[in-house]
Amino acid sequence: MSRDWRLYWDDVVAACRKVQRYTAGLDKEGFRADEKIYDAVLRNIEVIGEATKNLPDQVRARVTGVEWRKIAGMRDIVAHKYFGVDDAILWSIISEKVPELLARPTEVDPDSIEQGSASDQQRPMPPRPDGT
Repeated sequence: MSRDWRLYWDDVVAACRKVQRYTAGLDKEGFRADEKIYDAVLRNIEVIGEATKNLPDQVRARVTGVEWRKIAGMRDIVAHKYFGVDDAILWSIISEKVPELLARPTEVDPDSIEQGSASDQQRPMPPRPDGT
């Protein structure tokens, strides 16, 4: 049995809230200096990316202006190229992109988005023409 897409969306929202909670009151230097917070945020960035990969195309299409491929790509960097995480980009995600994404759940009305087949719900995003 496949997992309902709404649970993946809930994962995105919960992970975004954790990132905000963990970094509240910190500046970039304070964030970088706290090893536990840094690691916890990276883990939640990974969760956000993995969960978005499991959202159906209808949901991603409905929530416009979100850089879904970049979210998924950051997850891949955190999971597979963790040594290549750029702190400036990570802080930009924390301070700008996470709040933007958190503002979007009101656009996702489960009753107005058709449920696709189970394979639609689990299909990852196709690669971009440049292979990423």
